[in-house]
Amino acid sequence: MIRLEIEGTPPSLNEWTTLHWSQQQQIKQDWAWLVKAACLTAKAGHPEYKLATVHITLIFPVVRRRDLDNYAPKAIMDGLVNAGILQDDRADWVKVTWDFAKGDSRRTIIDIAAVES
Repeated sequence: MIRLEIEGTPPSLNEWTTLHWSQQQQIKQDWAWLVKAACLTAKAGHPEYKLATVHITLIFPVVRRRDLDNYAPKAIMDGLVNAGILQDDRADWVKVTWDFAKGDSRRTIIDIAAVES
């Protein structure tokens, strides 16, 4: 299993949809870079899983009701593919789950595990 930790959280879909397309592209590029940097920090190498489970925990310092589907992890999953950790993020190869937790600061924890075929 690989655990990646990234400072900050990606924007919610409510925030994302109000942005100009160029700002959306910049966020996708930023998160691709953040995922790659986290892989280097975790010394994850390039396992390039074909079948995997990915669990993402978005940590916020303030407890409030959050709509789970408002935080769909598109930028994170694209970053994992771009970093070479996943071959593809298609639904029949990767099972993705995500949830929220309370913590000291905003951060994202990504746990990736291979699934035996």
